[in-house]
Amino acid sequence: MLNDLVEFCDQMGLPVDFSSAGALNKSLTQTFGDDKYSLARKEVLTNMCSRPMQVRRAQPRPHAGKEGPAPSPCR
Repeated sequence: MLNDLVEFCDQMGLPVDFSSAGALNKSLTQTFGDDKYSLARKEVLTNMCSRPMQVRRAQPRPHAGKEGPAPSPCR
């Protein structure tokens, strides 16, 4: 899903850096300028970037034991 977004940005000529969350935020802020539609463009692409992260977070994490659910990472 992220690869599709990278390809889309390349096709649209949008120079977006997907190497880290900070780099992504910086490139989104720099890319869209300050005209009257810049905030809307940034919101759309930010939502598109959030989707792959939400899908990844929703996937179950594997654990080694067969004795029950994995221990909570909050402990």
